[in-house]
Amino acid sequence: MNTSKASGFSKGMVLAIAVLFSIVIGTYLIFQELSSPITLESAELIQYVNPELKSNIAIIEDTHYLLVSRKDRETRVGIMNESKLIDLFSTLNSILKEAKPISQEGLDSLVKDKANLNRENLTLISEVRVEFQFSRDFTLIRVIIQEKERLFISSSTSLRDYFMNLHKWSEEQTTRLLNLIRAELREMKENPSEYRISSVRIEKGSNKPIAIVMIWQGCPCEFKPPLTFFFSVEDLLKGKR
Repeated sequence: MNTSKASGFSKGMVLAIAVLFSIVIGTYLIFQELSSPITLESAELIQYVNPELKSNIAIIEDTHYLLVSRKDRETRVGIMNESKLIDLFSTLNSILKEAKPISQEGLDSLVKDKANLNRENLTLISEVRVEFQFSRDFTLIRVIIQEKERLFISSSTSLRDYFMNLHKWSEEQTTRLLNLIRAELREMKENPSEYRISSVRIEKGSNKPIAIVMIWQGCPCEFKPPLTFFFSVEDLLKGKR
């Protein structure tokens, strides 16, 4: 994914749609034919939609990834290493491994109310497009390549727990991040309790690539413009600058 695309994601999607997260660790899915077993190695773009929790993951550097998760008005930020990312791909591949082909007719007979199939949606975009849709009891996988589509069904719905656990895991790092920001706000003679995280983006090529945008919660909002604070991976991991 090029820099302009990543920048567009970080600035626009987190606030406008808040459903996209990027993992730029490769460019393809290992996949020979539509009827072959599917194994996921990497993806350019992943969407995750959940009415309760919206998560975004973007690459910072070769071995670290930025997690941004939002539940209600609370935004959390965490630094994921490669082992965390491997957990995600392990979860995805466990779903793919047990998936069985299903026809559109079979799906129509199984799911009478299509609205029940869109509680959560995870989309991987690469040379092959793989979409995961969830009901309460199973996961539907749509595989699209060269405009041909195949449907698979799996009994697993483990991705919901995976992302909820990531949100819980990021609480400690978010606390360290906010402590750093609050200290800087006090130096600026600002009241830290009046500010909250508005958005997060990545500034490629910077030695402090993690940009946290804080907004004043007073009214009118235009009275005080947003403030942006820049951090390195080490800042967030160690909780000091």
